[in-house]
Amino acid sequence: MRRRIITYSLLLLILVVAFPLLLITQEAESEGGGAGRTFEEEVKGKFKGKIEEVKPEIVLEYDIFEIIESYAGEKGFIYDKELIRNSDIASTPLPTLASDQLYHPWLTGINRGEIAIFHPLYGHDVAEWELTITNAGGDIFKTFSSEGKPDKRLFWDGRGEGDKMIDVGATYSYYATAVDKLGNRSRVMGKEIKVQGILYKEHLDWIIRLDGREMFEPGKADIRSSAMNLLTEAADIVRKQFIRRISVKAYSTDDVLSQTRANNIAKVLSEKIILPKGVVIHTAGYAVVGKVRTDRVDIIVR
Repeated sequence: MRRRIITYSLLLLILVVAFPLLLITQEAESEGGGAGRTFEEEVKGKFKGKIEEVKPEIVLEYDIFEIIESYAGEKGFIYDKELIRNSDIASTPLPTLASDQLYHPWLTGINRGEIAIFHPLYGHDVAEWELTITNAGGDIFKTFSSEGKPDKRLFWDGRGEGDKMIDVGATYSYYATAVDKLGNRSRVMGKEIKVQGILYKEHLDWIIRLDGREMFEPGKADIRSSAMNLLTEAADIVRKQFIRRISVKAYSTDDVLSQTRANNIAKVLSEKIILPKGVVIHTAGYAVVGKVRTDRVDIIVR
């Protein structure tokens, strides 16, 4: 009898404790039963308009020339030190040009800013120095010169004497001359410099100058398929710099051919750029005959 009383008491205690918990669980399930459901709905529509997006400019957070300077600054000469010490040229400052033509690493076909960056490395006791750039005809185009040791970097923006801009597609050369305190003179020839595109500012205009030999087959007006990357890059620049006017000027040995080339370039640009209402691309063709023949395209943005 005593066992039955104990057993009934335990069962009653279990029911008293478990029944409220069961009620709480059922209420929670009934309240949150739809919380896990998801619905999908397909939305269709059309948008007609102009989306303007400003592309961020890439800025390197490190100086790529520090590596060059750390290496070149320790050497001074490209010749063996013992050879210099034991020869009759020991007192002659032998100029060398390290990394004579370095382009910005994030650019492709169109140069912006510097055309070349020279790193003249001279020996000791330099009294005066000179770096001369010549055009394809052998004429002096630009000269850097001074007394004493030169700067570690010489930046060339492509302009020559009289502020004349470099002719794209043409070959330019340079040589460096140094004179020591005893009057000994030495000269080193550099490599060729040649660019296919450049962006520069002339008064109120931004000018994109492209090499015509890269854009067209000789004597033809059809644009090369390989030149479309240059035109795509040029179109991006036009979008960024445009204010109210775009014009294309082509130069070759025939004015009729030049005009057709300018028209073809303008057509491609108009397909790549959404022009504001009422804006047209003006074109012109010119024949140029001279010592150095010019074959180029200028896209002028104002």
